[in-house]
Amino acid sequence: MAQRIALEFARGGRVRAVLLADKAPKTCAAIWSRLPHEAEVLHARWAGREIFLPIPLPDKPPMENLTNRVSAGEIIYFREWEGQYDNTGFETMGLFYGAEAIREWRGDVRANLIARLLPEDLPLLEEVGLRVWRQGAERVRMVRD
Repeated sequence: MAQRIALEFARGGRVRAVLLADKAPKTCAAIWSRLPHEAEVLHARWAGREIFLPIPLPDKPPMENLTNRVSAGEIIYFREWEGQYDNTGFETMGLFYGAEAIREWRGDVRANLIARLLPEDLPLLEEVGLRVWRQGAERVRMVRD
């Protein structure tokens, strides 16, 4: 049975996703072992229709299942990969509610594609994304589903 996660938002709403453990096994295992996890979800400035939450992982996963383009409902893990960036400590999960190129303040980046939202939860993710964009940061709790 596939591993699923759920994200519960403080101002309302719960979305679920299936981890792509067969394609990004080390990243998915590191995130799974970190749950439950609470953080503040923010809206992306550079990557368009994305909300993201910091997720500091004790064991930093390698690059796996890399992409620089995502579709609505896809979830990525990104950190400053060794030898590619000055390390500021940025480590995050991004949830996309629209098709986008993955970018940050230094330009286009590649990230680990780690999960896909259940299709029926995509309208709610868009609602939450727009709410965070308009109203600001919001607490989120990520749990095993």
